[in-house]
Amino acid sequence: MAKRRNTHNKKQKDKVRKRGTSLQKKTVELGETANVLTALIYWNPTHNHFEKAVHVPEGQSLPDATEVGLGSRSCHSANHVATDQGSLLWSSFTGILH
Repeated sequence: MAKRRNTHNKKQKDKVRKRGTSLQKKTVELGETANVLTALIYWNPTHNHFEKAVHVPEGQSLPDATEVGLGSRSCHSANHVATDQGSLLWSSFTGILH
């Protein structure tokens, strides 16, 4: 993956630092409490790497990128991920779990 240019200001970096860890914990907690698959990926501009959290219930496995909508531009967020980047990112994410 190409190196990302850091264009984030202090306020943005602080927001990631202050909210990111909590979001990771909540992602796993939701998965464990509800016994559902949960996954989170976000870019940490301070440390220049992806942060991730995942809970996969026993007997389940991670879906492929198209099942979760990363293989298309139909997302529920305001910031869409391009098809090739989304699939690549999801492949990278699932690769760390094996």
